[in-house]
Amino acid sequence: MKKAGLFDVRNIIGALLFLYGVILLIASFGTTDAEKARADGVNANLWVGVALVVFGALMVLWAVRQPIVIDEEALEADKRAVEEATEQSRLAARRQAEADDRAREDERGSAG
Repeated sequence: MKKAGLFDVRNIIGALLFLYGVILLIASFGTTDAEKARADGVNANLWVGVALVVFGALMVLWAVRQPIVIDEEALEADKRAVEEATEQSRLAARRQAEADDRAREDERGSAG
């Protein structure tokens, strides 16, 4: 059994949200009173930054606590099934092409 690990989309999304949250938290320290007044006295950068940091951390925690597990045996069985189906499809197409060629030859022979 193998785990998806670092390339789990939850890690990527969580890390990006966490990073954007940290950037907003840093920006919130430079928020002026005029900017707060436009947002009805609320430091929006602070609260959105906190929400993004928390949500990003929860996404990464979720990915760590419940990793995606890849069943190697099932994956190999699926690969074999696809290869067999592909080979059968190729054989059927080849047989159909041969039958079409024979039918064309028969048509030419009966016409000539």
